[in-house]
Amino acid sequence: MRRSIVALASVALIVGACGSSTVSPSPADLGTPSVAPSDAPTTGTSSVPSHEPKPSPTQAPVTAPPPTPVGSSVDAAPCAPGGIKLAVKGETTRSAEVLIIDVTNTSGAPCALEGAPANIGLRAGGGSLPLTYQARQDPWPGDTPDAVAPPVVLQPNAKARARAVWKNWCDGLPADVSTVWVYFGTEALDASPNPFISPPSCENQSAESTLQGFPYQEGTSGG
Repeated sequence: MRRSIVALASVALIVGACGSSTVSPSPADLGTPSVAPSDAPTTGTSSVPSHEPKPSPTQAPVTAPPPTPVGSSVDAAPCAPGGIKLAVKGETTRSAEVLIIDVTNTSGAPCALEGAPANIGLRAGGGSLPLTYQARQDPWPGDTPDAVAPPVVLQPNAKARARAVWKNWCDGLPADVSTVWVYFGTEALDASPNPFISPPSCENQSAESTLQGFPYQEGTSGG
């Protein structure tokens, strides 16, 4: 009987102890914890570099400077009728007639002649002759076609000379030139050659008659 009481007491003690104990869950029972991302770098660890492209510095587009006009350095007004004197004569070659155009500055201030005459017209037999005019940019005698003749500044009483080559007259009409119109911009000045200028020979019956003007050059030398 005494042993039974002792055994019952032991069981009661064990049951009491089990009812008061706390059981902690193992790490495997908790699962993987969820961690919210943070924008701030963790102290003691290297931050992840950003892959966002960095804006490159803005650079102004490189543009080439505009070409400098040939006459941009000329500090003089263009020569114009009213301030100049015009004289024209002819010179016959084997296949062409060369018009020699002399300009004298009769004003009291410098004036500029840039390039060839703007246009040239010929009159003979009471009417204007049908021909095609072309102003050349290269200097006389035309053996440097890629060159550009510089402008000429005429001081008061100074002279300049231009030449024009007339070729292939096949019209058959009287063409002894009695009047030559030389244009300075949009204005023309006329001159009467003495003697009259004879027409060139016919080189190609099916081609038109042409007149090519060359730029003015300072002075009146060279024929």
